Amino acid sequence: MKIQNNRLVLEHLSLTTSDGLLLPGLHYSNPSMSSTKKLLIYVHGAGSSSILRWPKLTNTLADKLTSASVDMLTFNNRGAGYITKFDTTKGKSVIGGMSYENISESELDIEAALNWAKQNNYTDICLYGHSTGANKLVLWANIHKSNKNVKGLILSAGGDDVSLQLSRYNPTLLGRLEKFMKNSTPKQIVPIELFPGDHPISVGSLKELITQNSNYDVFPFRRPDEKNAFKLFKAVEYPLSIIYGSDDFGTIIPTEEAVKVLRSLKPCKAKIIPNADHSYNNRETDLAAAVLECVLSK
Repeated sequence: MKIQNNRLVLEHLSLTTSDGLLLPGLHYSNPSMSSTKKLLIYVHGAGSSSILRWPKLTNTLADKLTSASVDMLTFNNRGAGYITKFDTTKGKSVIGGMSYENISESELDIEAALNWAKQNNYTDICLYGHSTGANKLVLWANIHKSNKNVKGLILSAGGDDVSLQLSRYNPTLLGRLEKFMKNSTPKQIVPIELFPGDHPISVGSLKELITQNSNYDVFPFRRPDEKNAFKLFKAVEYPLSIIYGSDDFGTIIPTEEAVKVLRSLKPCKAKIIPNADHSYNNRETDLAAAVLECVLSK
């Protein structure tokens, strides 16, 4: 389905992963710029995130990009929402969402988006990941060291997820949780008294979230000097750009310090948006300008 105004075409589509999931997506393009082959692929984060979670941010970003001849694709990866039903190529459905997510599987989702882009003749692509979406791009880049069509990664609001989760626990509660998880299956939901969060989560997903040096532990800002800290980030071989809001809670340490840490590990462009929180509420226009600047510099 396509919706068109004088300048912008919005197409609702479906991406197919190699393991048979059908991921709903949105493709924004500029019909007056038919020769454009630039594309931004936007990978959302965890929690309640999805392609519809922050429409102001998504629409502002798409409008800014398409006005500069850059199309945009965004899609629900399998970590969309807390509990989400996904259709499959076999005509059945599976339950996914952040509550059941294995972050390593996000590589399959990003590859599905890149395959769609290739089929639609895009040869100049930037990958933009917000929050846990930044973690997912780093994991993807560790598996796919080279893709001639991907010109760079834009990592936005990547946080110290493991430290944030562990900060919820005192030693007694953590001990009770570890005992419960030892005797449970990965898909089993953790009792609310053992997970002081605001949403359901499975044993497998929570174990990944609280384990140091797991695939979730991409930005360990609280533990920068530990062995293997930032191992995945340092292994990225694509050109990198970093964007944070000055008031982002996810870094735990001040964002200025977090950016300094990242720039000390890898050469990268960096931008801190003043008075912006983790989701860039009321700073969507500033974020869109920063993202466009990164895309055009690749």
